[in-house]
Amino acid sequence: MRRLVCCLALFAACEKSTPATESSTPPAADAADPLAGKPVVRNVEAKTGDVTVCPYSGRKFVVKDDSPRWEYEGKTYVFCAQKALDAVQQDPAKYLADFDG
Repeated sequence: MRRLVCCLALFAACEKSTPATESSTPPAADAADPLAGKPVVRNVEAKTGDVTVCPYSGRKFVVKDDSPRWEYEGKTYVFCAQKALDAVQQDPAKYLADFDG
């Protein structure tokens, strides 16, 4: 039973989280978070090397040359993984309606 609870907790941590709010003031550096303290660029303005927030997971990530991108309603969004892009393409309103890209 204990193993089942642990497995469920780990699985839940991999699912979509509530989108993070962006602020103009970077948070204090945190050794556990290598992106802490780095400025976050709006997703639709992010370029390779920038830190931004994934519309699917709400997590910060560094944009790479091969990061998945998708143009939707005149804006180009960048995603942390292909799985995230696939999910958003299936239901854009669910993920992008309240996302301040």
